[in-house]
Parts: sequence; C-alpha cells; structure tokens
Amino acid sequence: MQSVTNGLVVWATAVVPALLPFFVLSKLLTELHFFDRLCKYVSPATKKLFNAPAISGYIFLTSIVSGYPVGAKLLQEYHKNNLLTQTQCKKISTFTSTSGPLFILGTVGGGFFDNSKLGIILLCCHILSTILCGVLLKNFYCSDNTTITAKNQELISENILNDTIYSAIYGILTTGVFISLFFMLTDMLPIYKISSKPLQAVVTGLFEVTHGCKMLSQLNLFFTATAVLTQGMISFGGLCIILQSYTYLKDCGISFLQIISFKAVQASISCVVTFIVCLIF
Repeated sequence: MQSVTNGLVVWATAVVPALLPFFVLSKLLTELHFFDRLCKYVSPATKKLFNAPAISGYIFLTSIVSGYPVGAKLLQEYHKNNLLTQTQCKKISTFTSTSGPLFILGTVGGGFFDNSKLGIILLCCHILSTILCGVLLKNFYCSDNTTITAKNQELISENILNDTIYSAIYGILTTGVFISLFFMLTDMLPIYKISSKPLQAVVTGLFEVTHGCKMLSQLNLFFTATAVLTQGMISFGGLCIILQSYTYLKDCGISFLQIISFKAVQASISCVVTFIVCLIF
C-alpha cells in the first residue's frame, strides 16, 4: 500500500502537471486540423534529417518539451485521424520517445542529485542522442511518401472539447496506474540480494526509471559514472514507460519488441554521447 501511495504521489505532483496540458492541447489541435497548415513549414528539416513526414517535427518537439509518453500518444492520434500511415508511424517512433526537461532538470538534476550541471548535461545529451537515433534508423523502414489528409468535416462537433478532455483524462489515468503498479513491483523485487548497489539501482531503473534514478542519487559515484548510468535509464525509459507507450503504439502497428529495440538503441547511443561530453567538459 505504501509503494502504491508513493507512486501516486509522484504521478500527482510531477506527471499530471507536466502532461495534462499537452494531452488536451495536442488532441484539440488535431481535431481542428491545425497540423495541415504547420507541416509545410517543417517539411524540409524532417525530410533531410529523418526521411520522415513534416508532422514528425511537431511530434519530436512536443515530445522533448512534455516527455513520456506524449510522443506515442500523438502518433496514435495522427494515425487514427489518417494523418500518418503505419510505416510512417514506425519510422517516427524511433526519434519521438523522449523524457522532458521538467523530469530531467527538475526531478533528477535538481531534486534527486541537487546538481544543476548534471541536469543540463543529461538533457542536452538526451536530445542529441534522440536526434542521432532518428538519423541512424531513418532508413530502417522503406521510405513511405504517401500523403494522406485528415477526414473531411464540414462541421466541428459541438462536443469536441468534452471529447478532448475525456481523451486527456483517460491517458493521464492510464499513466498513473502504470506508475503506481511499477513502484509496487520494484519494491517487491529481491534486488537486495544483488551485492552491487549501482547494479541494484540500474535493475530498478529498467523497471521504473524514477525509482532507479532516486536510488542512484543516494550513492557516491564519480560524476561521469553517475551521468552515464542515469542517462541510460532515462533514455531506455524502463518497462513502465515502454508499456505506457505500447498502449498507444500498438494501434499504429508497432510491436512491443520493436519498441524495446528502438529504446535499447537510443539508450546505447545516449550513454556513449554522455560519456564523451563528460570527458570533454
């Protein structure tokens, strides 16, 4: 009961304020077909970097600002509204699964480690590694240049705001359930049998990233080791985040194994980038 309570407190104080506005706004803008106008402005950059449709630029930026699992939620929304094909969703998912600055700078850097320098390095390397992951995997799926438009609607539903709020609440509640259950699960794991405390933290982070980062912050490791291990956990996201993403991405034809594979590649790149940055700076 205490573990579930701890998870709900983290969800209510850190997750809801960060995600709820983006869930509501992104759903509302999708229903109003705002992105039909936006796509033409970002198309050159997304095409050159990721070989992906223009709308992927907005998903990427929104994911960076708001964090997990907004990128997956947006992909589901756009696929449902016939803005993206399954192949396009798979390609875009390789670089739109990120943590947000509120978590990295506030919760991890400032809250757990009380080190703003660490938070800045983690955030910058996290964003850079995500871009590199998208560039590296841009030819993983065959190019799909299909252009599809949203469903034509002569009239906007009078219940569009109610539908938007309902969708946002559903997403937020689902996230809360995942977090609270995984807080309980990680407390039940027999990680105390592992002799290495850093390894205990990493194993915990593979299940629930917030809990793992908190455990790691209680150890007195070298700065570079701390940065690399924390970055790996944040970029992988943990099983909790992966399952949250899967609840949305499965509607886009993306399998659970594909999500884990993409996140493993992203985590590996992020660890290397963070190690190099720590050596330089």
